[in-house]
Amino acid sequence: MRALAGEARSTAAPSALPGSAPTEKPAERHRWDEIAALLGSVRAAGVTAALTETGVRPDDPSQAGLAFRVCREGVTNALRHAAGLSRLTVSVDHGGDGSADVAIRDDGTPGEGAGGPGTGMGLSRLRREVGESGGTLSAGPVGEGGWCLKAHLPSLVGAGEGEGEPDGDE
Repeated sequence: MRALAGEARSTAAPSALPGSAPTEKPAERHRWDEIAALLGSVRAAGVTAALTETGVRPDDPSQAGLAFRVCREGVTNALRHAAGLSRLTVSVDHGGDGSADVAIRDDGTPGEGAGGPGTGMGLSRLRREVGESGGTLSAGPVGEGGWCLKAHLPSLVGAGEGEGEPDGDE
């Protein structure tokens, strides 16, 4: 994680990934393309990483920001807690109804501090945030080994927060 410190943004903690911020304001919202930047940090840490994206990205800045935060949490947790981590995949499936299904999966073994599903502060905060958006979040070990964080994010167009504001202006 220390190798990632140089890529952290202004007020982010030293062990944070790019774009880390405790509370993001509309002007700090992240774009879909920034998810790929998270994987650059993973690769720099010596882990093989892949991103797949299907469907058509909606023009939904709030949803893009929430998807980024889900991905950042999944990537951060894998780097911090997955012993023997060698591979991480992020998939984003944009539904025809404007929803997005996001999954972050790793091949590591949950290590010290991993706890059970939803036991960390980051996952608890994220679960609440996703739930408030009308979505769902789940996390846990997968049968053949590794860990998976999944989120279903509904369309947030017109949901209020920052309506009409450009996505990701910094």
